[in-house]
Amino acid sequence: SGETGIHFESKQGVKDPFKGHQEPKDPNSSDIPGSVGRQHTCDIVTQLTTVIEKWPTCDYFMFMEDDFVLCDRAMEAISHVISKSDRYSPDWSALRVSFGLNGMVVPCKDLPAMRDFMFAKSSWRPADLLAVYFVGKIAEEGAAHFGEDRRVSVYRYNIMDHIGRV
Repeated sequence: SGETGIHFESKQGVKDPFKGHQEPKDPNSSDIPGSVGRQHTCDIVTQLTTVIEKWPTCDYFMFMEDDFVLCDRAMEAISHVISKSDRYSPDWSALRVSFGLNGMVVPCKDLPAMRDFMFAKSSWRPADLLAVYFVGKIAEEGAAHFGEDRRVSVYRYNIMDHIGRV
């Protein structure tokens, strides 16, 4: 369809299956998500489902939040890094061009498995860690999905600037 990006504003979607369960003792914990963190993961699951259904033949998907901006030549850099990753590690599991969940490029063929993992584990870790655990094969499900040969490629430069507050 020629689209290079899409903006999501999901009003309806996957709801937190653990809503009402006990909240973590430390609501500021970065490891165990509370209800807000779990709903964030469910919102990402909704977005991934939309991409899978609306663009079933897409090549790549890149996570990006609204409080990050791309550098001036980001699209050129992403194209270069994808091409280089294809040469060094064909069939890579993910490509990192920034930090956190932002700037993680994932082959679209892997989105259904990633979505299912993130939903199933939404009470285990926040969305950014779930994604890293899956594509990096830290979680058993990621290791089983990607096998031994698929690896994460990392660009040596950060092409996004965080303009929001942490």
